[in-house]
Amino acid sequence: MRYGLITLMLLIHVLAFGQKSGSISGKVLDSENNIVEFVNVFLTSVNDSTTIVNGTVTDNTGSFDLTNVPLGKYFIQFRFIGFLNHQQTVILDDVSKNIDLGTIIMKQDAIALNAIEITAFRNLIQRTDEGIVVNASENLTQIGGTAADLMKNMPGVQVDMEGNLTMRGKTPLIMINGRVSAIGGVDRVTNLEQIPASTIERIEILTNPSAKYDADAESGIINIVLKNNTNLGTNGAAALGGGFGARYRLNGSFLFNHNTNKWDLGLAYDNWFTTRTRTVNKQRVQYDSDDNHFLSQPREDERTIQTQTARFNVGYTPNSKNSFKLEGIWLFEGQDNYETIVSTTETSLHDFTSRNSRFSNEIRRFQTGELLFNYTRNFIQNRVLSIDANSAIEYNRENTDISTQSLSEENAEIGSPFLQKTHFYEDANLTNFSINYLHPIKESGLFETGYKTTLRFINDDYLRSNQQNGSFITDLSHTDIFKFNEQIHALYLQYTGWTGTQQEPKLK
Repeated sequence: MRYGLITLMLLIHVLAFGQKSGSISGKVLDSENNIVEFVNVFLTSVNDSTTIVNGTVTDNTGSFDLTNVPLGKYFIQFRFIGFLNHQQTVILDDVSKNIDLGTIIMKQDAIALNAIEITAFRNLIQRTDEGIVVNASENLTQIGGTAADLMKNMPGVQVDMEGNLTMRGKTPLIMINGRVSAIGGVDRVTNLEQIPASTIERIEILTNPSAKYDADAESGIINIVLKNNTNLGTNGAAALGGGFGARYRLNGSFLFNHNTNKWDLGLAYDNWFTTRTRTVNKQRVQYDSDDNHFLSQPREDERTIQTQTARFNVGYTPNSKNSFKLEGIWLFEGQDNYETIVSTTETSLHDFTSRNSRFSNEIRRFQTGELLFNYTRNFIQNRVLSIDANSAIEYNRENTDISTQSLSEENAEIGSPFLQKTHFYEDANLTNFSINYLHPIKESGLFETGYKTTLRFINDDYLRSNQQNGSFITDLSHTDIFKFNEQIHALYLQYTGWTGTQQEPKLK
């Protein structure tokens, strides 16, 4: 009976906790009751219009569904090219957790349509044989955000609180401009916060990649295509943006391009600055300990982030058969994080056991530089040979000062604080070289073959030291040096043939 009562109480607690979020659904039509697909639907806090709490796009029936929305008061916004923006207020509370907004009518922007001559139109989402393409320039989250903000609203893609990305439950291969790039991370761990959204032209989500891609692509590929001005003549653009609220933002960028029939010269720069404050309250119960049964850990931190990205490209096309391209990329990221954690332990009877306050100041500086070269040779009958080479270096430094102060039940300081220092240094290099050949076989098939080599070097150095008698002594039990060297050499063959319906047998 006792265990049954405990189980019932736990079940009630879980059910009560699970109801702290709700959902918002509805359907979007135009003024003539036609379905409007791919409308951007965003949920923002009434206190901070720059932070998107949740978001999605309408499906082929015009319907949308925002799930796992924390209870509160929000603005829900609907945006799509050619239509007037629509916004209304919604409130999720204990009484109304699941709200159906019914039919949302979006009115066409007659002034915009009459004043602009439309020469081309790109849907927000386009479907291909290998997956889907999302045009980032049509997405509201591109304004003042990062690649992580864009990914949070991509179909089939999940981004957690730490910025880790999964697709269909697995980690996809992240590529920049169709190649594995150091911008995303030499060590295969892509930091999407390092890539400003304003530099992104489109995102290609490949759920069925062909054999020409790396073996790491078996879980899918997300290819981030950066902006590049291809208009003839001399062109330029500049932008400045900002936001305020729980996450202050300031970003600026410019793009310059000079393009003739033979030469293509480009220069681009982008910066992004933001501050983020966060409050977390953690409660834990340790059932195998009566003395330290309950643990309470409220945490507050303030993180300042700045990123800078610079790119240049030189392209030369002497004739219709040959083209050369050289591109350089430099990226800098700086983060300063101030964090305070107060830990309190109690017995199973809620008697005070211990308390301490831990303050840490983390300073991180990250830089990477990459140089890329491409040569393309066009033969008769649409046969193509391409040679690509790129090499990148990465420089990462993280230093943290930690102070832990013991406290009494009345929050009085006990003794002197315990001081620690940690550092994490990483130097890395990534080099890729590939040759690809494409040979159409009349009108019934396509033959592709190629070779690729990848050289990867990573050197990590982690050290922790504790203060003893006024001096910092290295803690050998928490010190590590890790060196990693990798060489990958691969060949691929692929034939694509079709008779009525297209089939793609592959050999890798």
